[in-house]
Amino acid sequence: MRRIWYTVPTMAFNPRQVDHILNQATPVVCPAAQLVARWRNQTLFDRAYGWSDPDECRRPTTTETRFDLASVTKISGPLPGLMLLEGMGRFSHMDRLGKYAPAMRGSDKADLWLQDILAHQAGLYPWIPFWQETVKRNGDFKRRLVSSYPSEKYSLVMADHLYLQDKFKKKIYRTIRKSELGEKEYRYSGLSFFLFPGIIE
Repeated sequence: MRRIWYTVPTMAFNPRQVDHILNQATPVVCPAAQLVARWRNQTLFDRAYGWSDPDECRRPTTTETRFDLASVTKISGPLPGLMLLEGMGRFSHMDRLGKYAPAMRGSDKADLWLQDILAHQAGLYPWIPFWQETVKRNGDFKRRLVSSYPSEKYSLVMADHLYLQDKFKKKIYRTIRKSELGEKEYRYSGLSFFLFPGIIE
């Protein structure tokens, strides 16, 4: 049974504006993109932009191109929660981080605007490889930090049958507090996604 079909765009939807924005974004913000807009099981818009090989520009992205969705959980996880809280009046992206993240108070991260953090233009450090602290030189997990079974001491879920020691969260927060803060310009950072779960909970 075919559940998705194409239809004529309705409401305030301007394909030309979308084209303009994504054509401008793909060389700068990301090498490639695909946007699918659906409404009531009908596809209003489905177009691809950019290149699968941005260095050589020989393979243009198509609507059949497969993307690496490794970071999709960062968006699909905290963002709906933050939007729900904002709709309930319990969160505002116009506030500063310190209002919702006690662990950042007293640091140079406390006064960062949440809207800048969400847009990756607050100057947060791009990435800290916390996972390296959990493994030995031979690649095995450190038993004092990682367990195969959940408990009061190991309740942070890393993956199936892998649980991180609760105290490690404090180490993550301390490291983020001390991390370098750059200029207010676009620079992707995954650090805020360590903080959002605590804000949502």
